[in-house]
Amino acid sequence: MGRLIAGRLIGCALVGALLLSGCSSTEEKPEKSYEQLRAEAVAEFMLHLNNRSETERHRDGLVEVGLRSPEDRAYVVGQCAQAYEKSIQRGGVGTGILRTPGRRRVMEVLGRLPSGPKSTGLLEQGLKDTPEVQIPAAAALVKAGDDAALKQLVEATSEVLDENMKRRGLQALRRLAIPRRREVFLNALSAKGRKLLRPVLLQTFPQDGQDRSAALRAVAGDHGNPYARVFALEVLGEQGDPAAVDLARKALDSNDEVVRPTALAVLGSAGGNKAAGELERVLRGNPQDVGAVVRGLYEVGSEEALQRALTLARDDALLVKTRAGVVDGFLARLREPKAPAPYRATSAREAALEALRELLEAEDRKLVTSAAGAIGRIGDSGADVEPLLGLLSDPNPEVGKAVVAALGRLGGVDAAAKLVSLLEGDSSLRADAAAAFAFLPRARDVPVGAVIDMLEDDRLEVRTAAFEALKNLRRTKDAMGYDPGARESARELGVQRWRKWWDSRRGG
Repeated sequence: MGRLIAGRLIGCALVGALLLSGCSSTEEKPEKSYEQLRAEAVAEFMLHLNNRSETERHRDGLVEVGLRSPEDRAYVVGQCAQAYEKSIQRGGVGTGILRTPGRRRVMEVLGRLPSGPKSTGLLEQGLKDTPEVQIPAAAALVKAGDDAALKQLVEATSEVLDENMKRRGLQALRRLAIPRRREVFLNALSAKGRKLLRPVLLQTFPQDGQDRSAALRAVAGDHGNPYARVFALEVLGEQGDPAAVDLARKALDSNDEVVRPTALAVLGSAGGNKAAGELERVLRGNPQDVGAVVRGLYEVGSEEALQRALTLARDDALLVKTRAGVVDGFLARLREPKAPAPYRATSAREAALEALRELLEAEDRKLVTSAAGAIGRIGDSGADVEPLLGLLSDPNPEVGKAVVAALGRLGGVDAAAKLVSLLEGDSSLRADAAAAFAFLPRARDVPVGAVIDMLEDDRLEVRTAAFEALKNLRRTKDAMGYDPGARESARELGVQRWRKWWDSRRGG
């Protein structure tokens, strides 16, 4: 009957509080003390903290008990501490031991009760737990005035895999994002959680446009945390703030390694053709961060920027890494859906392809590899497949891989036929050829029947490559009942299903 009393006690707690007098048993029993009833109720609540239930009634029951008085709070905190410490000692394993959901709920209970030394100490232990537990622990500590825990709240929210917990972390951050905490949020920014925190951090800035811009300029100019400067400079650049370009140049002049990539992007997108010239000069200085500088040049989005990129790619006096960086980060991106209009023009693509075809004759294999990859992305199957085929005999394996990938992207009958032949005949490029089928623009260019025939080849490696090529071509993971490693009799049904699929596709 003790369980019955405790159960009724739970019901009372959920509707209001521990109404002890209204929760007595109808049977004649010795009257229990308040402390006994409380212990039974708390034990019942604790028993269910591991449940994956979204109702959280057991957690809320603990909170209601703890809010009745300082003595009740001390009791609840003490029971939470015992259960948590036992869980840590046992590695969260065993009957009646709190697992991760239970430890997370303990932190949520503590966060909703008035703080004290013991609860604060337990919350600090939670910061050493998994991200799911760290989120409520850090949120509770910040709420209690420990601003140092904000950085861990940001990092845990960015790391946690469970989407529900990620939402909870973001909700906690939004509740904490008030103007007086702006500096705390700025100091908490890091490489890990910067993008996640950005919309939340903006809540701490003035809503008035001019006041907000002034505050962002101050942060971008001289804040002690470089990630705070990155945040402010990004926002100013996207808003088209007139000060953004000067702030970007200041960051470049100071050789700030953290801010430099953002400064280059802002300079490229907002600095116009003047910025194109500046970025070319940076590239001619052979910087370590070639990729970031090239991205900045690409962001300029003008015909002049393209001409400068072509000049750089052809300049034999530059380091190979700089020229290859221009090919990979600029010329190969001319046909991207969001590419600036001047880059998507037919004349721009033709000029780029002319330069890339020249680079196929370069002595350095890194340049050849980059040029082949770029041609695959922006080239023409009619004009570019044949010169690429000539590179398949190159002894450098990276060149061969780049050519095969390019053939897949270019497509066409000749490219498809070569990929099929590689599946059967070239062990070094067989897997790359199979992967290239995923990019072929048109399945009808492929002699699919010949690939299906390879499913019956005596060699396991050929069967495997053909099988992967077919799945890539069909854009599916469905094996159609075929296993290349199975016995011949077991493979027959799968082969038949692949033939039936292809017959239906070609109307046979």
